[in-house]
Amino acid sequence: MFQHRLANLLLDHGANPLLANDDNDVALNWALMYPNHPAIAHDAIDRCLRHELRNEQGKTMLELTPRMQEGLINNAVLNGRSDIVERLLGLGVDVSVPAEFGITTAHCAVLVPLHTSYRMLKQLLDYDHSLLYKKDIAGRTILHCAAEVESAEMMDLIRSYDSSLPVLPIGFLSPMMQELSKNNWKWTKALAEIMSADSSENQ
Repeated sequence: MFQHRLANLLLDHGANPLLANDDNDVALNWALMYPNHPAIAHDAIDRCLRHELRNEQGKTMLELTPRMQEGLINNAVLNGRSDIVERLLGLGVDVSVPAEFGITTAHCAVLVPLHTSYRMLKQLLDYDHSLLYKKDIAGRTILHCAAEVESAEMMDLIRSYDSSLPVLPIGFLSPMMQELSKNNWKWTKALAEIMSADSSENQ
């Protein structure tokens, strides 16, 4: 409760969540890092919108560049904040822009195992189907990433949006095949279904 009261005290006395510190990080990003105090981030967003607060470049929260908006929703995903993801998507945030480290928000949802990851990935794909086909800096789609983290559930979700998604690259199959000997039945089933579906489509 102390953190929430302190945050509200700062906001009530004119603190601007859009201003950056010496590391070029805005306070709104830090507000997303308090999962035990979810209201802090919502209060900060409310303040930004209600008072049309502006950053050093004179931009309001809704006028931020796609890269800066992506930074906010990316941090929300990395901190498991599906509530903030939903809110930012409702405000029209562009999620197709890769982060500075070369991956999209959808890649983060797949690669960072949190209890809200599945829900956040579904939120993102419902909002922008193009995320299915975006590649990260290593050339991986989110389907490839789901296979890499051995998430049959994520793979099923991704393919439910487009069952014609291509089979994983040849170079990716060798390490995947090794997983078949690890008694991971969900993984084996998901891989077998993908290969069977792609084989049928190519006949």
